[in-house]
Amino acid sequence: PIPTLAAATSLVLSRIHMAGPTSGWAIGGQTYGAGRVLHTANGGQSWQDVTPPLHGDDPAAIPPPAASFLDAEAAWVYYPSLDDRIWITTDGGSHWTSSLPLPIESPGASQAQLAFADGSFGLLLVTLESAMMQQRVSLLATQDGGRTWEPFPLPAGEDLVCPVSGLTPLDEQRVFWVGDCAGGSEMFVIYFTTDGGAHWDPLNLPPPPEMPDLFVPGQAYCAASPITFTGRAGEAEFGYLTITCRMGAEQPQDLAWLYISRDAGQSWQLRTLPPADSLFIEGSYLGQRSYQVYFVDEQWGWVFTRSLYQQAAGELAYANTLYQTQDGGLTWQRLRFTQWEGIFQFIDRQLGWALAFADEAFALLATEDGGLSWREIEPAIGRSQIISHLAKRAPQQGRTAANQDSQRRLILRTAH
Repeated sequence: PIPTLAAATSLVLSRIHMAGPTSGWAIGGQTYGAGRVLHTANGGQSWQDVTPPLHGDDPAAIPPPAASFLDAEAAWVYYPSLDDRIWITTDGGSHWTSSLPLPIESPGASQAQLAFADGSFGLLLVTLESAMMQQRVSLLATQDGGRTWEPFPLPAGEDLVCPVSGLTPLDEQRVFWVGDCAGGSEMFVIYFTTDGGAHWDPLNLPPPPEMPDLFVPGQAYCAASPITFTGRAGEAEFGYLTITCRMGAEQPQDLAWLYISRDAGQSWQLRTLPPADSLFIEGSYLGQRSYQVYFVDEQWGWVFTRSLYQQAAGELAYANTLYQTQDGGLTWQRLRFTQWEGIFQFIDRQLGWALAFADEAFALLATEDGGLSWREIEPAIGRSQIISHLAKRAPQQGRTAANQDSQRRLILRTAH
């Protein structure tokens, strides 16, 4: 088996899943994009390399796995280019068992999605072939915690015009499927089943009242995020997704809406997202904007926005802003601007983590006040060198004076 990382190895994390205030999982390694499985029991201060016993010639070339983390103890991982089995742990990665060989025709595929609803039922979507705007996939299901897998009915056959961007099982009967058509005739597709895949129905979201033809083909290019549900396995009722649309050709503008459900996806209500907002960047808003939304319950959530501006001298600059809602998305409060882009996770209304990156620098951040302030964690199997790397980054052209000054500090330097 590939040896575990030594005790003095620096870590760069690309995915994090905290199951509680202290325990959680991450995917990472010595470089960004590495695919080792890591586990923490002290809030991310230190990590154990609990990667399954993989076989390979190059320990540094472990690709990112498809992974599903249920709680602090249970996890499933799949390395489609290395193995034809799912690896299973129920004790935080101390011990792993493998599934029987997967019933797919071409093991060694490069892409996969893995999602478990509870300790028994899970789904695995494997991309067998991929070309521009088309995928051939295999969808498998397990009823026994991952030991055995059987084919699960697909909503549109194995040849997909719209590649799958999200697969969300609530239980063995209820599954949501999101496809991104990347500007195709249908823009995006959402299917759901309530009978274990025997029948799939399209999920038709209500368009914004001010744009009733928004989802009509040819009006705009719209994409849907994966659907996320909060709450315990088998009890999740509150769910959400975002729809982002690009309008116009000569001067494109990105608009976005939040959809929420309080009845496990049976009905959906529309909410607005915060507008473009920049305090320290002077220039023309170019309309290119991305949204990352995270809710911990029906009321409290966050959205991180990233907007592109063109300054007077022609340089491009990004404005990154973190907002919070305490009323289910009816209103939003700006918490702060950041110089970094982040991948967020909160476990309650106060505790959260972010994998932050700016240019080629990476860091792990944590908050204990709902996102108002962030502290930098030094993740360690060994002492991380991330902070020294960040401190050496030189400011890029196009940054404002305020940004240049703060670039001399750590990545978590922010402006209110």
